Amino acid sequence: MYILDISLELTYSTLILGNRDDIEEKSNNSSVFLQRSIPEIYRLVAKTKGVFINPALVEPFGLTLIEAAAYGLPVVATKNSGPVDIIKAQNNGLLVDPHDQKGIADALLKLLADKNLWFECRKNELKNIHRFSWPKHCRMTP
Repeated sequence: MYILDISLELTYSTLILGNRDDIEEKSNNSSVFLQRSIPEIYRLVAKTKGVFINPALVEPFGLTLIEAAAYGLPVVATKNSGPVDIIKAQNNGLLVDPHDQKGIADALLKLLADKNLWFECRKNELKNIHRFSWPKHCRMTP
């Protein structure tokens, strides 16, 4: 996992970039630290009015989007596959083309700059989080 702090006019941001390694294959201390830290990271980002972003090329389900929603964190996500259903059910963020760097940046800045939109996404996801679950997704998927 990489952590990079940057200062923007709109906000002070911490970017936490994903790790492709299997968390279970890490040393016991690293695995426990990562598993325990994830909820705290979501809480911190929501408390500081940040945004969760997942611009994956393809995201079959989008569990991290559901996790972010459970903490009241608006999202920017790929317009491919699972996130479309999640954003539609939650009405909590913006969909982007993962190949469009400017589009990703614009969506991120839109949620950070427009606090009314940020609060609307947060309100919607906290109200609608019960609408989307793994069992419900499995029943909807052909």
